[in-house]
This record gives sequence, C-alpha cells and structure tokens, in this order.
Amino acid sequence: MEIIGGVLGFLVRRLSMAALSNFILIGLPLAIFCLQVTRADNVKDWLANSNFYQNIITETPGLIEQTSGSSTKTLGDILDANSSINRAAVESVIIEAIDPRALQQQTELAIDHIYSWLAGDADRLDFTVGIEPQLPALKIALKAELANQLLALPRCEGPSQFENGLLSASCLPVGYDTSAKVDAYVESLLGPNGFIGDGEIVAADVNLTNDTRTRARNAYRLGQSMPYIVGMGLAILTPLALLGSKSRNLGLRRVGTLFTSAGFFMTLAAFAGSRMSQLPPLADGLFGAEAAGVGSASRSIVEPLLVGVIRDTSRPLLTMTLALLVLGIAMLVAARKDRDIPASKIIKSDRYVSSRTLRKYRR
Repeated sequence: MEIIGGVLGFLVRRLSMAALSNFILIGLPLAIFCLQVTRADNVKDWLANSNFYQNIITETPGLIEQTSGSSTKTLGDILDANSSINRAAVESVIIEAIDPRALQQQTELAIDHIYSWLAGDADRLDFTVGIEPQLPALKIALKAELANQLLALPRCEGPSQFENGLLSASCLPVGYDTSAKVDAYVESLLGPNGFIGDGEIVAADVNLTNDTRTRARNAYRLGQSMPYIVGMGLAILTPLALLGSKSRNLGLRRVGTLFTSAGFFMTLAAFAGSRMSQLPPLADGLFGAEAAGVGSASRSIVEPLLVGVIRDTSRPLLTMTLALLVLGIAMLVAARKDRDIPASKIIKSDRYVSSRTLRKYRR
C-alpha cells in the first residue's frame, strides 16, 4: 500500500505541476485573447484605430489584379512600371470617390449582427457591406483621370505596344480612341465581372453549411467560457500542487518558482507587446507572396490591425502576469521563512515531511 501511495503521490505532483504550467503559459494568454475577441466593440475599435478603412481604400490599386496573357499583376504594379502614369493622382481619385466613414458604418453594423448571430440572438446572417452607392462616381472619376493622363502621352510614329494592358502604353497611335478604350478598361476592373463586382458583400456571399454554423457558434461560446475555464483550472491546480508536495516548504518552493519564472518572462513579453508599434522581422514570412499570397498592399492593411490586436491583448495580460510574479515571490519568501521553523514544529504540522528536509533542519 505504501508503494501504491507513493506512486500515486508522485503522479499527482508531476501531473498537477505539468497541468499548472500549461494553464499559465498557454491558458492564460489564450483566455485574455478570447476575452478580447469575443466582444464586438473590441473588434470595431481594432479596425477603427488601425485606420483599416482608410488603408483599404488607399491600397485599392495594389489589390486590383489585371491578367495579361499568362501573367497577373496588380493595378499598382502596372502604374509603378509606367512612369508616364501618375499613381498618386489615381489613388487620390479613389480616396475622394469612396467615403471611409460610410464603409466604417456599414462594417460596424455587420459586426454587430454577426456577433448577435453567433450568440444565437439572430436566426440567420443578414448584412450588407460595400461601396455600391459610390461605385458610379468612382468609375466616372477614374475614367476621367486615366483618359486625361493617357491623352497627355506623346503620339507614336508606329503602332503602340500594350504588353501589360492599356496603362502600359508610353505613347498613343494617331487616331486612337482613348475614351472608348478607357471606358472598357475601367469596366473590366470595376464592372460586374471585375475585382469589385457589384460593389457589395452581402450575407448571401458567405456560404455556410449547417455544420459550419454549428461549429462557429460552439467556438464562440467556448471562447466566452475560456476565461472561466482557465480561472477555475488555476484555482484548482494551485492548491493541488501545493498540497500534493511532500512538504509545505517544498510545495511553496516549487509553485513559487513556477509562478516567478513564468511571471517574469511573460511580463517581459506582455510589456513588449503593449508597446509594439510594428510587427517584428520574424513576421515577414507571414506576408511573403510564397507563404500566404499576401502582397505589400495587403500588408499595409493587415499589419496595423494585427499590431492593435497584440497591443490591446498584451495590456490586460501584463496586469495578470505582474500579479503572478508578485504571488510567486511571496511564495518563495514564505518558503524561506518556513525553513527557520524548528524541525519539531515541522513534524507536528506536516506528517509527510521528507527525510532530506529533516536532515537539513537537524543540522
């Protein structure tokens, strides 16, 4: 029986410390993240504070793709390759034609509805986000700007070569119908079959099966419950790790060392995250074309958003890790004081004190 009891005690000590370590190192950051992301207001603040709406409009030329032969280039790449076309003027037309405030208002309404649907307050998804009301004005302004810039090009002595589409021209042949060509070109970019389509994203565009809907709602509920799960886990595992040790002193030292070391390094990481202004160089692979098919235009949109998420998640995590660090130091101080208690008192207060501890105190 003593052997079985010793084995069970060993397993309890090891498993409780391993589980406690995982709950601290993985569960605590995950709980803080879930607490942030399961609130619609936080998501809306991340988008607004990262200038998401202005950036996505400014970077539109870098998102619109134009296929020519076997190659596919963005409108921004084509504009940059042709020094005769002023990209800044094209971007200015897009920014003036699309109101970011209207896009923000529609997006925030959609976010509120999506979270209501996830919570089960809405039976089905029903939202619309887009620039459909502003699309006609955008087409007119873009056609006028491109036509003016092309008409300013010199006339060709021979036929002009449009290897990469209309905007690759460095000169125009005499009698070239610029207006008609520009109209067709802009419609190919912004028409029903182009990059923007009808200018709207509606709930019907999000194809969700019944199984996917169930999984999404279950994941949302799990995210809401994660802070409570982690909190209960820490509240149960900490006393278990303390009481499962061979002595009170040993339990305080083990758990205190875990809390102090984990709290120290996690505090440094959380502090760095709370002060972050841009992603570290290690994240460059995330935006590589080979890794994720994400170009520089998408990076300028996504990176500020990710930085905002990390920064806002790190701030409450910093508070928790500081508390963890202080608690760990307090345990180590208590363990240090416990060493000064005479051995006779330790034996009375703890029957299962180790022989090694007894020899230490008897010396």
